[in-house]
Parts: sequence; C-alpha cells; structure tokens
Amino acid sequence: MNSPVLLNFDFIYLDKKSNTPIYIQLVDQIINAIQRGYLHHGYRFPGTRCLSKLIKLNRNTIVKSFSELEDLGWIKIIPNKGTYVQNEAILEKNSVKIKAGFPSKASFDFENSELLKLENVKDTFEFYLNDGKPDPYLSELKLPAKIYSNILNRKQYKNKLGASENIFFLKHFTNYINSTRNLSISHSNILITKNHEMALQLVTKVITVPKDYIAVSEISNFKSNMILQSNQINLIPIDIDNQGIILDDLRIKSSLKNIKAIYINTQQYPATTALNSQRKIELLNFAKEKNCVIIEDDPDFDFYYTSRPTTPLASINNEGNIIYIGKFGNELGDNYNFSYIIAPSDFIIETKKHQAVYENPIHPLVAQTIGEIINEGEISKILRKHRKKYKERRDYFCNLLIQHFGNEIEFNFPKNGFAVWVKWKIPINLMRLKQDCEKKNLYIPQHILYQNKKITAMRIGFAHLEDNEMIAILKILQICINKQFNKAEI
Repeated sequence: MNSPVLLNFDFIYLDKKSNTPIYIQLVDQIINAIQRGYLHHGYRFPGTRCLSKLIKLNRNTIVKSFSELEDLGWIKIIPNKGTYVQNEAILEKNSVKIKAGFPSKASFDFENSELLKLENVKDTFEFYLNDGKPDPYLSELKLPAKIYSNILNRKQYKNKLGASENIFFLKHFTNYINSTRNLSISHSNILITKNHEMALQLVTKVITVPKDYIAVSEISNFKSNMILQSNQINLIPIDIDNQGIILDDLRIKSSLKNIKAIYINTQQYPATTALNSQRKIELLNFAKEKNCVIIEDDPDFDFYYTSRPTTPLASINNEGNIIYIGKFGNELGDNYNFSYIIAPSDFIIETKKHQAVYENPIHPLVAQTIGEIINEGEISKILRKHRKKYKERRDYFCNLLIQHFGNEIEFNFPKNGFAVWVKWKIPINLMRLKQDCEKKNLYIPQHILYQNKKITAMRIGFAHLEDNEMIAILKILQICINKQFNKAEI
C-alpha cells in the first residue's frame, strides 16, 4: 500500500449549523472525494490526531466517521498500520463511476446550430484579417480609469449604486446623441445594451414573431442575419447597387410577401457606401405606405473621415417607424463601450421588459464615468484624435492596395468605419485564397469573403493593423493570388 501523502483536505466542507450530524457530513464528504478521485485507491489517511488539526475537528468525531466508513466498505482500518481507501473490488461495487475530468459528450439530445457557428481567430497565426474592428491598443484607458477612481473617492458615490437609472448619464448621453446625430430625443427614447448583438436581439424579439419576413440587402452583415434567422425570421434579400438597396426590387418582393421590417446599415455593410438622399426619401415613403418598420443599424457613425458624418435616416423622419441602433465608446475600451436603441418611448418601455430577462443594466458607476467624460468635452477630443489615426491607417492601407493590385481590384476610400470593400476584377477563388494564406500565417475569416456568380469581393478591416502588418499581409495576399495564376512569387 502507498505511503501517506499529506493533503490539505480543503475539499472538506462541514456546516456546523446543519441538522445533519458533523460525523455524517464528514462521511459524505470523504465518500464524494473517493468517488471523484481526490482520494485514490490505496491512499493512506494521516493519523486521526494529525487529521484533527488539518480539518479542525474533534478527534473522536473523526474516529466515529472512520468507523462508519469502514462499515460501509469505503475504507479499511489496519491496526498499527493505518487507514486506507478500500480495495478496488469493494470500491468498484460501492462507488459511482466518474471519469477523470468532465465529460466531453452530452448524454442528452440538443440542437447543434450550424447557423450560429463562427470561426475563431487562431492564436497560432501571426497575422489575421477581420471585417473592421477598432484597434484595442489605441483605447483611451487612463482617462475613464481616473474619473472612475475619483467617483469612488466621493462620499456620495454609494447613493448611485441603488438608483435604477443614472439620470446624470442619461441627460448628457441624450444631449450628445442629439448634437452629433441631428436627432431630437429625450432619455425615454433610449435603451442602453451591453453590445450590438443584444440590441438587435431585443429589437427582433419585440417586433417579430416566428415566420415573419424581414427585408435585408442581398449582401449584408453575416452576424446580423444569423441573429434574425435564429429567431426563426425569414429573410428577403433585396438587390443592391452602388447607392444601396434598389427600391423597385423591394416593391416587387413586398407584393409577394408581407414584409414586417427592413433592416439596413447606414453605411451599407459590407460595401461602405451610404444611401443617397433620394433613396432615403424613397425608403421612408415605402415604409410609411406599407406600414413596416425600418431597423437602422449605425455602429460606425462616430468614425468618419470627411468634414461631416453621414446623416442617419432617423434624423429626417418623425413617423415613429424607425428603430435606430448605434454604438458608443469604441475609443474607450471594452469596459466603457456599449450599444443603444433609439425608438418611440412606448417601444422602449416594452423592450426594457425583455432586456430585464437577458442582461443587467450598465453599472451605475460606469454610467456616471461616461456621463462625466461627455460633460467635460473629453469624448470629442478623444474622437478627433482617433479619427485622425484611423484616417492615416485607411489612407496608407488603400494606397498599398493600389500598389499591390492596381487594375485587378475596384474599391473606394471608405468615408466611415474601419474596413475597405474590395471587389476583384480577376477570376480568383476566395476559399482557395483563404486556405493558401493560412499556410503562410495569415488567417482570413470566411464571413469577410463574398463570392457568387455576380461578385467576388472581400471586406477587409484596416483599423487593427500597423503599417508593417499591412505590408506583410498584402504581400501574402499577392503571393497567394499569383499562385492561382501560376505566377512566380515576387
């Protein structure tokens, strides 16, 4: 039999307030430890005096527990030698068979959703692309941390913790939204959510029932489409051109199906071109005529590279049929960014009921911190600095695209956001390109690739890349594309 190994027995928990006698609790805890492999077959327990000190329990109680365990066949007490976990035959007879580690396969049935399956960036790749995400290393972390710390040093800060809403935050955030997006809302028109996906999920839950129809762009946001379809919504793809969705096609398809809502992205994801003024008016008139909802998604509004941002559709409509989804705080880091829904007050009241089931509200001290950043004018300063940096990256990346691919591609310098919509004018296989690039340490997620009979394109994020990374990535792309045409590496 094995020599004793002195464990600290921290897996033993005894509740002295329980109605169950302590010695029975100890018996149950030791049996559980044997079943789960903490105490293996042949393990020799420390002496009862030593064990008494380890678990801070009367020695007589331990002796009584050991006697019970021996009667049950879990341990064997050998006079003058020690107390051991019982032999394998008896252990096999009495124990529940529990494998080491947690099971990898469930014994029950559940639906395995291929729809919601997304690739993950593998840490083994040196370089990776995305569909346009800000650079976390540029996040302004010190300022919010400083203001948050100052709030904690105030005597009244605990009063904020019990409040259902942070009025200070809502007031200044509402003012910020009105001034930047040319809206005229009150805080009763706003619902704050933790992220964009939750915002769209909540909107979908409130305005639709399974089997409803929602119109989307023929080429649109993959993740947003997944959220809609996971709620058993039927998507109606609408043809697009350089100015966005084509209203004639929308009218034709709405005559065949009763469209409940139209989902659009202000910047026309993935193509990065906004609806022109005429299309906006036509779309508003259509929605009014058909009594359907427009879900306007505008996550990149704050990051524009022209003298003026693109005006959201919600700013030119007072019919009460637009739900606007935005994002705030990309420049402040994960702890201080959030998404929000702007809609008529009665819709917000109903949506809050659903939100209470799915997520907790933003932490009141985080809300207070953001409110003070806005109030002090710091958010505008930070955004100006970040826009300048991202514009530099956009310009550098776009010029590199021209240098590497010239007449082989078609694209525009994006006016908003963190990605470039690149259309290939040469017959390349994007899935083969993805595979070849991964062999050269460049990861390309499948959802940024768009290829059918009419189009071969990629939405390539530039914001997370340093200059040297851009050069290396485009070099790999060029090599792998040349490979498809049997050109030598250059």
